[in-house]
Amino acid sequence: TAWIRKERYSRECSLVDKTGKVVAEFGTKALPEEGRVRVLPVLCDRICVQKGDAWRARYGAVDMAGNLKVGYLYKTELLFDRGGQAVAENEEGKYGVIDIDGKVVVPFEYEKIEKDGDLYKVHAGKETGWCNRNGKMVIALREGIRSGTYFAWNDQACNAGYFIDRKGNQTAVSETIARYPVSPVIGNEVMVVAGRLLVDKKGQTLTKGEIYLGNETMRSDQAYAFHTGLPYVKGL
Repeated sequence: TAWIRKERYSRECSLVDKTGKVVAEFGTKALPEEGRVRVLPVLCDRICVQKGDAWRARYGAVDMAGNLKVGYLYKTELLFDRGGQAVAENEEGKYGVIDIDGKVVVPFEYEKIEKDGDLYKVHAGKETGWCNRNGKMVIALREGIRSGTYFAWNDQACNAGYFIDRKGNQTAVSETIARYPVSPVIGNEVMVVAGRLLVDKKGQTLTKGEIYLGNETMRSDQAYAFHTGLPYVKGL
């Protein structure tokens, strides 16, 4: 699906499928509690809606017919993935994960949660770990995990100085990989090092040159790619 507007700055918008058929329309009809649509990727039967402006904004979700299914309870936009789950921040500033009906599937007890492929990367103080979609920890919280370390659907993630697998086991990496910021392991085979080298997991250089993947931390457009299931590589 994709969003369209009749006019550039109009608040009237429609959601269309690949044939151009309108599957949801939000025009002059008011949404529940005077909410308004957030134009985000719609990957399941839930559309993020906002109530209030600026720092006072709170977010919920409606179905395709505009019925409120998740109340205006959260401080972050709700980007539901294809499995019908979304990371959310509550009034206390804690992060958790909810389903399409607002049921909590990962408790609101973390300082930050990031979607990482089919896992969630969770942060508590100086410690970072990973849990599955049911909230079960698969890699225990630990210190020393850098901000750019993601699995992105791969079998291993590359942290400073070592690979970490999905059971938390560590394997040393070559000096080339250890010294510079690197991308996630692409296709379980290669990584981009410092935006200039394409290397294999042994650190052998395959290609030299400017390779754009953005910086080592994930920007919002990359976060959309994580949700939609696209490969991490962008503009390679």
